[in-house]
Amino acid sequence: MEATLAEAGEAKPKRNYAVNAYDSTCLLLAAIKDASTVSKGYPSRRDVLAAVRDIRFKGIAYREPVRWDEKGDNLAAVTALNGVENGRFRQIAEIQQMQSVEQT
Repeated sequence: MEATLAEAGEAKPKRNYAVNAYDSTCLLLAAIKDASTVSKGYPSRRDVLAAVRDIRFKGIAYREPVRWDEKGDNLAAVTALNGVENGRFRQIAEIQQMQSVEQT
């Protein structure tokens, strides 16, 4: 019988954020590389920010490439709707950010 997270001594499943951290690091490194190419040297923070806004990055966390709307929200982001069943979390639905933005 599998132990629940509380029984296993884990408060929260840390591994859920590992792919986001990996993608964030890769995206930032790609933006720094792009910004340094454009600036032909050490990029400024402003250069890196502009590169992040312009980048279309396909990582492992999201089905769609990361891109930003005019407010800076990640259009590839998803929200997982979970419920508790028999003392365990179970994903019920996945809501994509692009769907909610495009419908409004």
